[in-house]
Amino acid sequence: MGKRVRIQLDVSQDQAVMLDRLASMLSVRSRSDLLHEALATFIAVMTEIMNGRRVVAADPAEVERLQRVREFVVPAALPYAQDRVYEFLVRRPHPWRKQLYLKGRNMTVGQLVAVMNANRWTPETVAEEYDLPVPQVREALVYYSAHRDLVDAELREEAQMLRTRVKSKRTTLAP
Repeated sequence: MGKRVRIQLDVSQDQAVMLDRLASMLSVRSRSDLLHEALATFIAVMTEIMNGRRVVAADPAEVERLQRVREFVVPAALPYAQDRVYEFLVRRPHPWRKQLYLKGRNMTVGQLVAVMNANRWTPETVAEEYDLPVPQVREALVYYSAHRDLVDAELREEAQMLRTRVKSKRTTLAP
């Protein structure tokens, strides 16, 4: 190994919390070790892109149908690839929702994020307004960042369902 170079990195408090949770979850010794893994993954992805390849995410069932695939694996993350355990979030049976709910509340992560965005609230403000522990709000934001496509799609679906209901009520009430 060649000479090592120290690089300083400033991150937001939310990012630091996420780094600490990931380091703990993946059983790495430190943020530094976690960032080494992340940097190695980033370099591998960038190398593929610079070699003219596309790097995409795919459903595991779809990967089986592809002719030629190069899979990137982060061994420490494999136990969590399917269904990680959250301290403040829970899964609930629902006809179409797949996102997690806030433990002890009838509120999805998407609904929390939508309220935060609409009001431009910080995690501390939403925690105070809804009487939630700040770590629960931060964990919801970590979940959202990891599952943004799912949560956003479900928020759009919920909004469409509400618009359809309102339209249906207007039609029913019309003379």
